[in-house]
Parts: sequence; C-alpha cells; structure tokens
Amino acid sequence: MKTNHNNVKLLFATGGTGGHIFPALAVAKQIKQYYPNTEILFVGSNHRIEMQLVPQHGFPIVGLSLRSGLKRNLSLRNFKVLFQTLKSLRESKKIIKKFKPNMVIGFGGYVTGPVLKKARCFNIPTAIQEQNAVPGLTNRLLSRSANYIFTAFDGMENYFDGSKIIVTGNPVRPDIVNNRYSKEIALKKLELDPNLPVLLVLGGTLGAKSINHGIASLLEKIDQHNIQLIWQTGINYIPQAKELLDHLHPSTKIIVKDFFDDMALIYAAADAIIARAGALTIAELQVVGKPTILIPSPNVTHDHQMKNALKLKEKNAIILLKDDEIKEKLWSTIEEVLNNKELQATLSTNLKQMARPDAAEKLAHIIMEIAQIKSYVY
Repeated sequence: MKTNHNNVKLLFATGGTGGHIFPALAVAKQIKQYYPNTEILFVGSNHRIEMQLVPQHGFPIVGLSLRSGLKRNLSLRNFKVLFQTLKSLRESKKIIKKFKPNMVIGFGGYVTGPVLKKARCFNIPTAIQEQNAVPGLTNRLLSRSANYIFTAFDGMENYFDGSKIIVTGNPVRPDIVNNRYSKEIALKKLELDPNLPVLLVLGGTLGAKSINHGIASLLEKIDQHNIQLIWQTGINYIPQAKELLDHLHPSTKIIVKDFFDDMALIYAAADAIIARAGALTIAELQVVGKPTILIPSPNVTHDHQMKNALKLKEKNAIILLKDDEIKEKLWSTIEEVLNNKELQATLSTNLKQMARPDAAEKLAHIIMEIAQIKSYVY
C-alpha cells in the first residue's frame, strides 16, 4: 500500500559528534523542502551535543540513556554500558510505538544500534548511512539486518552486502552547498583585511588536541607573517586558546571560537584550511574547494580518517600531514600552501571535482520513495 506524502513519518537516529549529526540534518532539511508535510523525529543520546544542535535547526529530538560504547578491554564501565543499552532498547520500543515511523535511518552514533534493532522487530524498513571509507563496528553489525546501506565512497562491497548498497556521497548542509557569501562579503562581515591571507583551522566539535597545540605554538609566527587566523578550537580547548590570545598584540587578526554556527561564512573567507579527515569535513571541503591540509586523527577505529584522506591524496586534492609530523612540518606546510598560487589552484580544482553537492537531495528522494511502502503492524 502506498503512503501519502502527507502521512510519512521518518525516525533519524544519530549523535555524538557533528560528523554524524550534520549529515542527518542536511537530509532532513532537504526532505522538508521537497516534502513539507513529512514528520521527522530525531533520536539521540541524553546530555550529548545533539540534544542542543537538532532543536536549533528546527527538528524535535528525544534522548536515550545510552551515552557510550563498550570498551574493547575488560572494564567495569562495560557493565554500565550494558545496563544503558538494555534501557535504551526499551526506550526505543516506546518511541517507535508512539511515533509509528514509516522508515528508520541511522546516521551514526551509539544510539543507532538500539533504535534500528527495535525497528526491525516491527518490520519497519531501515537504512544506515556510512560516511567513511572504512565502516565502524556498529554499522558493520547493523548492516546485516538493515534493508539499505547508503555509502559515501565507492568500493564498499568489501564490508557490506553489495545488493543493499546505494552510493550517494555524504550529505552537506544546503547553506554550504548554496553559499550566499562572496569572499568579499565574508571578509567584511568578519572585519578581516582583504589584502592579507586567511587561514582557517578546524578542530572539530570536541577539539583536536594535537592540531590545537600545534597552532598555539605558531601564533607568534602567524602574527609576524601577517596571516589572519580563523580558529575553531572545539569545546575542550577554548579556555586555553583565549588565554593565549591575551598575550598577543591587540591588532592581531585572530577569530577564535569553540564552534561556528555559520560555517558558510567561515568557509567563504578562507584562503586555506587545516582540518581533520572526518567524512563530513571532507564532504564539505570538496564542495568548498579551498586548498586544504588534512591531518587525520590517529585516535579513531580502523584508522578510517587516514583512509579517507588517502582517497583525496591519490587525486592530488589535498596536502596530507600525519599527526606526529605537526611539530616538525606544520609551519613549513602552511607557508607552502599560502605562498604557492599554482599549488592552490591545483588542489582547489582537484578537490572540487570530487564533490557530490547533490548527496543530501539524492538521499532525501531515495528515503521518501522507500518510505511509501507500509508493510508492518505496530
């Protein structure tokens, strides 16, 4: 039986980091644009960042008790996680029975496990969205029962059932895809000098410790070379960063925040970018097309950030710097990128060629097509 668009309800499970949350928000916004009467409910983890971010973008969210995953070594904390998991399974069942979704999609984060597991008990169509070149354990396990697997990269048959895979790319927020800011307007709004280079440093939602320490050690050089700095430290490093800025000359052009709400504005102002190699960051950088230095985090499962970055390195689309090379090579790499116009042009062109700016729109239409079939009973 076909479901009228006016009656479609979608449940999005996601949380933990912006890399999981923002792709889900990008898809949700596209669905509401094309199918405005669709109801979308988010499920996240209580007391995590999604409980604030999602409502800020206009969507309702409910929280589960599960806040972390199991430790691979023996740990007393695993008993707490198991208790939270059992409780979250019961909470997921209540949410599903009350909301009655036509489809459930997991965008990553610990909450996707209990929500998708309970959805399958009701024979609800489920999907996972895998953002990385190498999937994590949760998505590998969920892929066995999920009906559909949306991937950002080709060649994921090594990890998933190929018959379930739909390659869409990673969803990027519409305000970044359709950036309304010119560089001139962005610099004016940020009160930056159009005659001096702008370096953007992205530390992620929580903060990249090694990148932040590397930038902190270079603040005087950055100032001496008249480089303007936009520095997103993440929530864990903002107090130290502000303390460091107190010791610099007042005229130094540095904008530092833990988190920028208007990333389109920040991207538009940048001449070069330093970032981790998370899948969402890469998807945004491909759309933005600015010369980029990627520094993959070594503290992720299966070293997936390095594998993400290598796919861009193979196309000569980024400069790759290892985390343990920051102290020795970060400054020389920054100088190389900012002073070499030919390199800038090459990186920018190759990065843009890898972009999938229509990923969110494509996913929105696929999800709505699947959600038409109502073949389950609550």
